[in-house]
Amino acid sequence: MKRILRKTIPSLLVLASLGQSVFAADEKKPERALDLQYGKVLFEFYQQRYYGALTDLSIGELRNNIIHHGDHPQVLKGGMLLSYGMVDEAKRIFESLLEGKVTPEVRNQAWFYLGKVYYQMRKWENAKFSFQRVDRELLEDSDSELLEEYFYLQGQTALGLEDLKAAEAFLQPLPKDSYWRAYLEYNLALNQRKAGDLDAALRRLARVSAPTPQEEDDPNEFYALRDRISLTTGVLRMEQNDYAGAMTEFRKVRINGPWSDQALFGYALAASNSGEFGLAIQSLQTLSSKQAANPIIQESHFAIGYVYEQLGQKVKALNAYANAVTQYQESLRLLETNIAELDEDRLFDSLEFGGNPELHITRLDDDNIRVDEYGRLDVRPATYSLAHLVAQEEFQRVLKELRELTLLQNTLNEWLRKVDNFDVMIDTRKIAREERIRETREKMASLDADRIRAERDALAQVIAEGEAAGDGAYFLTEDQLGYKAIIERSRRTIELMRQDPDWVEDVPEYEEKLRRMEGFLNWTVSEEFPERLWGAKQELAALDTALKEYSLRSVRINNLIAKSEQLETLEQRVDSAKPRLQELSDQVRRALTRAKTTVSDMARDELLRQRDQVNYYMTSAKLARTRLSDELLDGEGGGL
Repeated sequence: MKRILRKTIPSLLVLASLGQSVFAADEKKPERALDLQYGKVLFEFYQQRYYGALTDLSIGELRNNIIHHGDHPQVLKGGMLLSYGMVDEAKRIFESLLEGKVTPEVRNQAWFYLGKVYYQMRKWENAKFSFQRVDRELLEDSDSELLEEYFYLQGQTALGLEDLKAAEAFLQPLPKDSYWRAYLEYNLALNQRKAGDLDAALRRLARVSAPTPQEEDDPNEFYALRDRISLTTGVLRMEQNDYAGAMTEFRKVRINGPWSDQALFGYALAASNSGEFGLAIQSLQTLSSKQAANPIIQESHFAIGYVYEQLGQKVKALNAYANAVTQYQESLRLLETNIAELDEDRLFDSLEFGGNPELHITRLDDDNIRVDEYGRLDVRPATYSLAHLVAQEEFQRVLKELRELTLLQNTLNEWLRKVDNFDVMIDTRKIAREERIRETREKMASLDADRIRAERDALAQVIAEGEAAGDGAYFLTEDQLGYKAIIERSRRTIELMRQDPDWVEDVPEYEEKLRRMEGFLNWTVSEEFPERLWGAKQELAALDTALKEYSLRSVRINNLIAKSEQLETLEQRVDSAKPRLQELSDQVRRALTRAKTTVSDMARDELLRQRDQVNYYMTSAKLARTRLSDELLDGEGGGL
C-alpha cells in the first residue's frame, strides 16, 4: 500500500497549498502561498515533519496571520490529525467546516474526509452517508487520484456493511491499472469466500492483477500483491479439495518473498492430501531448514513426523518428532531469554528502521527514519519473532505515537535550554543597561541645562534686539565697555567743570577731546558690528547644540528606562514559561513512559504467545514420540 499512501495526504494540498478556490472566478489566482506563516506550514508538511506543521498552523491561528487561504488550512489540519489517528479532533474540524459558509471545493473535501473519519472508526452507515454527499465531478476536477481513493473507500464501506453487490459496483469506475481496484477486488473476493461462495471468490481472484509498477513505484508491492493473490487462491483451492490446483498456485509464490513460508507449508499440505508424500516431505524439510521463529516453520518440524507416519515410516517419524522436540526446546530457551531480557533498548535493537539495515537505527528521533504521508514508520523486524507484532496496526500506531512523543520531548528540552539562555541574556542586558543609564545621568548632570537655557535665552534676546536696531552697542567687548565707561565719567566731569569758575574756560577743550573719543568708539563699534553679530550667533548655536545634546540624552535615558521595563516584562514571560514548559515536559515524559511500557508489554505478550504456541507444539511432539516409541518397543513399528 506504500504507493497508495504516497498519494493520499498530498491530495489535500491540491487546494490547500494555494487556497485557490477562495478567489472569485474573475480574480487572479495565486501561484504561491500568500501568507508567510502558511508557507512555513507547507514547508514542514512537505518535510514530513507533521508535528511542526501542526504547531505552525496553530501559531498562525493564534496570531491570525493566515488569512489569504480561506478554509483550506483547516482541511489540511483535519487531514493531518486524521493521519495521527485523532479521529475525534479531525471529525470536529470537518463537521465545523460543513456547518459554516465555505466554498464548494472545501465542502466537498470536508465530506470526503469526514467519511474517511467514519471509515477509520468503522462506523459504516455514517461513512456511507458522508461519501454519498461528495460531488464526484468536483472531486474529479480537483484530483483524479483522490477520486480513485474515493471509489475504493466507498467499496470498502459497502464491504463493511456486507453489501457485496454495492461494493462490486464501485469497481467499475476504477481503472484497470489502479492499485485501488486491485486491493478492492481482492478484498471483495475474501468477502465472497467468507459468505461461502468459493467459486465466485476464485473467479474474482483470477481477475485480480497487480498493476505493473511504474518507475517511481516500489516493485516489492507489485510482487507482494501477486504472491498474496496466488497464496489465497491456493488456500481456496484446498478448501475445494482441488489439491493439484492448490499446488500449482503455491508454486507461483516467490521463494524469497514474504509469503514463501506459508506457500511452502500450503504446498506440503496439498501434496500430503493428494497422496504425494515425497513432495510434502521435500517442501517441509525446506521449510524446517530455515532458522526463524515463524510459527509455520515451528509447525513444519511436527508435520514432517506426521507425514512420515502417513508413509508408514515410523522410525523416521520417531526421529522427526525427536528432532522437533529438540527444535522446540531451543526455541523455548531463546524465547525465555528474550522475555527475561526484554527492555526498550533490546526491542528497538530488534527492529530495522528506514529500510536500510546497514544504518542500524535504534533511536526513534533519528532523521534517517523514513515515514509515509500518514506518519507511519518504515520499520521491519530484524527477527521473525517480532514479525507478527510489527504487522499489527495497533503496534504501528503506538510506535508512531512513541516517535512523535520523543520528537516533542526533544523540542521541549530544547526550549527549556533556550529559557535558561534567555535568563543569562536578560541578566547581561540588565547589567549593561543599568551601567549606560548611570553614565548618561552623570553626563546630563554635568551639563547644567537650566543655566545653559537661561544664558541661551538672554543671548537670543540681545541678538534679536541688536540686529533689529542695527546697533553694535549690543555687542561691545569688555575693552569697549570699559572705554565707554571712561567716556561717561568724562562727560560727568565736564559738567562739574562748567559749574567751577576756575575750570569753565577749559570746558570747550575737554568737550572736543570727549567728542573725538566718543566718535572713535562709535566708529569702531560700527565697523565691528557684523563680526560681533556673527560671533554672537555662533555662540547661540553652540548653546543650542548643548541643549539638543541634553535633550537627546534625556530621550535616551527614558528609552533605556522603558527598555528596562520591557526587559522586566520579558523576564516575567520567561519566568512564567519555565513552569509551563516543565509541566508540559513532565506530561510528555509520563506519556513517553506509558507508550514505552505499552510497546514493551505488546512485545512481551507476543513472545509469551509464541512461547505458549511452541509449548503446545512440543507437548504434541513429545506425545507423538512417546506413542511411537511404545509402538516400536511393542514390535509394531513399520520398516525403514
